[in-house]
Amino acid sequence: MMMHQSAIFSGEGVIGGVDTDDQVTEMTDSIANHDIFSALRAEGADPELEQALFRRLFESSPEGIVLLDNRDRVVRVNSRFLEMFGYAKEEVVGRSVNSLIVDASLSEEASNLTRAVLDHESIQVETMRFRKDGSMIYVSILGHPVMVGEGQAAVYGIYRDITQQKLQEEMLRQSEDKYRSIIDTIEDGYFEVDLAGNFLFFNEALPRMLGYEAGEFRAITFRDFTSAETTERVYEIFNEVYESGNSVPGFSWEAQARDGSNLHLEASVSLLRSGNGEPAGFRGLVRDVTQRVHAEAALRESEERYRLMAESIGQLIYDYDLHTGVIQWSGAIQRVTGQTPEELETVNIDEWMDRIHPDDRDAAVTLLEKAEKEGSPYHVEYRFCTGAGEYFHAEDNGTFLADDEGKAYRMIGTMTDVSERHRINQEMAYQAAHDELTGLYNRRKFEQVLGELLARRESMGDSHALLYMDLDQFKVVNDTCGHHAGDELLRQLGAALKSLARSSDTLARLGGDEFGLILHGCSLPKAEEVSQKVLRMVNDFAFAWEGRSFTIGISIRVVDVSAHSGVAEILMAADQACYSAKNQGRNRLQVYHFDDSHLSRHQLEIDAAAEITDALRENRFELYYQRIESLQRDSDEEHCEILLRMKDRWGEVVPPARFIPGAERYNMMSSIDRWVVSHVLEGICRRIDAGRHREGQRYSINLSGSSLGESSFSEFVADELQRTGVPPRAIAFEVTESSAILSLERALEFMRSVRALGIKVMLDDFGSGLSSFGYLKTLPVDYLKIDGELVKDIAEGRIDLAMVEAIHRVGEIIGIPTVAEHVSSREILERLEELGVQYAQGFYFHEPEPWRVD
Repeated sequence: MMMHQSAIFSGEGVIGGVDTDDQVTEMTDSIANHDIFSALRAEGADPELEQALFRRLFESSPEGIVLLDNRDRVVRVNSRFLEMFGYAKEEVVGRSVNSLIVDASLSEEASNLTRAVLDHESIQVETMRFRKDGSMIYVSILGHPVMVGEGQAAVYGIYRDITQQKLQEEMLRQSEDKYRSIIDTIEDGYFEVDLAGNFLFFNEALPRMLGYEAGEFRAITFRDFTSAETTERVYEIFNEVYESGNSVPGFSWEAQARDGSNLHLEASVSLLRSGNGEPAGFRGLVRDVTQRVHAEAALRESEERYRLMAESIGQLIYDYDLHTGVIQWSGAIQRVTGQTPEELETVNIDEWMDRIHPDDRDAAVTLLEKAEKEGSPYHVEYRFCTGAGEYFHAEDNGTFLADDEGKAYRMIGTMTDVSERHRINQEMAYQAAHDELTGLYNRRKFEQVLGELLARRESMGDSHALLYMDLDQFKVVNDTCGHHAGDELLRQLGAALKSLARSSDTLARLGGDEFGLILHGCSLPKAEEVSQKVLRMVNDFAFAWEGRSFTIGISIRVVDVSAHSGVAEILMAADQACYSAKNQGRNRLQVYHFDDSHLSRHQLEIDAAAEITDALRENRFELYYQRIESLQRDSDEEHCEILLRMKDRWGEVVPPARFIPGAERYNMMSSIDRWVVSHVLEGICRRIDAGRHREGQRYSINLSGSSLGESSFSEFVADELQRTGVPPRAIAFEVTESSAILSLERALEFMRSVRALGIKVMLDDFGSGLSSFGYLKTLPVDYLKIDGELVKDIAEGRIDLAMVEAIHRVGEIIGIPTVAEHVSSREILERLEELGVQYAQGFYFHEPEPWRVD
């Protein structure tokens, strides 16, 4: 036995001394091909031939073969093993096979396998081994002990590379996992059934859709949740798929959920085949379309209700396909168009547009084209021609539907006959604009036309005049004969006035016995001529009532519209002119001039006071501001003056010169000053909260003489500062020279108290009146504002320049910085810089604008 073992492992006499392939070939070739089989089967076959054939099989095997001794050392290997693991023969012979192809992670497994074979066991495993270059391969290992006599002489192992097989199996597994994951995550139900209808597989969605648990669902078939009729139809479809081999997509059927509710399902089915291609069952997807079916039914019901409603209320419904050009009609077709649905079938969109009245067509088409371009809804009204050739007023409402690229493809809408509504609207519009008694325009329409004239004045440049007419002695007719007589007089006089007016003019009854006439494109002299004609006509007018005759007069005030900026201003001017005319003897005309008389100014002040009261109540005051520029290069101060504007009831801005005199006369300035102080402090507070207020910013507020004379005004200021939390250094008060001198003691008290709070004081308009430089030593002021009337001419006027210089020098000596107002040009600025004036303010730097705090 020992002799055999040494022969095997010596490598010298493995197959009887035949050591090379050539020797094997030579030996087998020496035997006729037909004799090899017989030679091997014969009793006592040639051992050398057997060994030669064994070696040929060993070397040519497609699997790697290795022969090991009992200590796991490599004795022989074939070329496939060497190729598989990347070694040369001399690198492996005599070495432990595990040391060659096993890494540390698999050493225990390899040792166990070796131990098993050495213990006379055969093994067969699939595992990983490593090539010489470190790359891993999957192998199938077949190991057997080699027994010689009663003892084990060696071990041989057969290695098959199954890496590609493993990769394919992993790819298949991943594909199946991905497929299962998709199936399990979709909301649709997925199923696989055998030919008898028993479930082979289903995803989670299918039993959930029908209200079942997965476990109980495996024990049922389609028959358990469908009616007999539906089951028969489903099986007919399955049979069709079986016979044709083609899938059936999207067939609908009804099922009953576990809770008894009815479901509308949509399914697609295809054939499931076995490995040999024979039909093995069916697979498919099921979708719950119950909500869609109910929604479609509700939509059909809604459309039918809408069609009936549209027909009952007289709406025509159209649906225009822009691609095909086909228009579908429904609703009150004949009621709206006067044509039957059959007659409308041939009408295309061009014919439809041609039926729109020529005067309305361009505007309607433009609006529809804009809506089509934007894919948006539209509303348009136009006159439309019926099949009988008669026009009616139509209201067209609809929308364009657009595709993903934003291109309109469908136009859906309704058309309604709104002729009656249009007639009513016209009547209401007429009533809203006309006086019921005389048929003339009313005051509202008159003021509207006047406002439109003012809005177009700047662009058109035309001149217009207004005649404000007030009847004299009208009350005599009313008191003597009653209101019916008065009404008739107004009707007759309105007609007579209309006969004198041009068609382009605007005549209105403004109320009571007052009339207004706007002469469009008429100069003031020409307006006076028209007024004289009206005077003569009224003087010649005799009104007869029940046998009695009356003569009346008329007071006319003429106003140049182009000389005024607002409706309220014009009517106020007309009223002042009327007052003047009546006070000068009635029955006459009066042309308005701004400086007519003290009485006119008095009236203006009365009206302004009333307007101020309303403005305070309705919060119609607005704050503007104008920057005060520092002429000192190293200054980081930012000053501005807060200015007050008022809006009239028409929203037009009224400058201070128009309402301040009335406010001063009727002791309203203190209320205005308090409004300004409160709103400025609140605005600064909001700017601070928003982070928009900077250190060094200061806002100066103008105060009137009446506020200076109020002992409580300084307390009001202190309370407002505390309420808003604004630092006192953020504001300054501007007090005019004349106000301070007229109430000197109160002014001194106020100035000292606010300066004690940290508020700066400016002496405004210094040099405008009988200025006394001596007051500068008395008044505790921080800035001296030189009156703009002196500043505006210093570029050319030597006297003005000398006066400004004198004021600045005095201020410089007593340590009060000077501020020059009304700086409107570069030349004025240069003179001020030469004088050393510290601050300047005017249109050259900044025109007043609304003060925005947000």
